Amino acid sequence: MKLAKEQREALTRALAVAFPSSIELDQLTQFKLGQRLNQITDPAPHLTLALRVVNWVEARDRLLPTLLAGALNQNPENSDLQQVAREVGFDEGAGRFEANTRRNPAQRRRGLAFDNDALRTCRVPVVSEYLAEPALGMRPRAQGKLGG
Repeated sequence: MKLAKEQREALTRALAVAFPSSIELDQLTQFKLGQRLNQITDPAPHLTLALRVVNWVEARDRLLPTLLAGALNQNPENSDLQQVAREVGFDEGAGRFEANTRRNPAQRRRGLAFDNDALRTCRVPVVSEYLAEPALGMRPRAQGKLGG
């Protein structure tokens, strides 16, 4: 994905504000991109570091969503990052969750009731036979249901 020059500038400035030190920017690049900041760029003024990260990510097409998702996960309330994400058409898929968390508690419980039902019907592996206690009459099963 290639950014327009206005989008590149907005993302650069948003990253520089959201990650105000080179240490924080380094944490973002290590945790979310798998690269140390010093592997992406040489030391420079902070805004230049942010621009070099954006350029590096943009040169690797598929990493822009990873950068945006990582930045938003570490700074979910940052309006500048949210605005950039909207402008480039990035949707992390968390919109419904975020809408649920901003409701009052009663609305949130009603809205999440369906999610709990869906979770209960997920099929997951049950404790392996090595962990089952024969004395308690537990028999190993291949799969089971959460919540009964």
